[in-house]
Amino acid sequence: MTNRNLKYKISSAIVLAVCMMFLSACVFAPSKKEVENYVASQTDEDCRIVDSSGDPFEKTYMFRSRERDLEFDVYTGTKNGQKDIAVHYWAGVYAYYYPQLKEEFNNSECPTEDVFVFHINGPEDLKAVSETLANCNDILSDQWKYTPGADLTDTDFLGINIFFNIPDGNGGRTRSAYKYVLNGSDEAEDIYSLLEANIGLR
Repeated sequence: MTNRNLKYKISSAIVLAVCMMFLSACVFAPSKKEVENYVASQTDEDCRIVDSSGDPFEKTYMFRSRERDLEFDVYTGTKNGQKDIAVHYWAGVYAYYYPQLKEEFNNSECPTEDVFVFHINGPEDLKAVSETLANCNDILSDQWKYTPGADLTDTDFLGINIFFNIPDGNGGRTRSAYKYVLNGSDEAEDIYSLLEANIGLR
């Protein structure tokens, strides 16, 4: 064997060893199966992967529900040398319910400044708002089929806050300190009592 061939083989062996050491030290993003299993552990909703993008170190999966028209993203990668999965299921849930909630607000007999902001002037408005919010709770209650027992008021889940603008006594309006959070269960009578007790109309 010539010196040239020997040097080439030694160089190749060194390069191969360095590559193997690099690969063994690398932490790749979770596999497709790991992601599917993790998502299944987070919700009872039957979902499937419909698209993906990225590389072995960072990958994004789009999931779609087999049960309703709902989609959400799952981001995967590494964090502090460990595999990491970030499921944005609740962002998909919010996007799914938002058009239905918006329609309820648009149909309310109480004037609204924007979705989730009511203009309260008196008892009749309180009654109209209570009925609207009860309908919204009924819509959201469907979520318990997919995440039984979830606290829908938790900001890590839905946590949809409802705000109220009331007369300030000087011909203008001010934001009430009290806000209501949709919880999927309160009925109109319960909501009316809460509003009556907590919103100080002037």
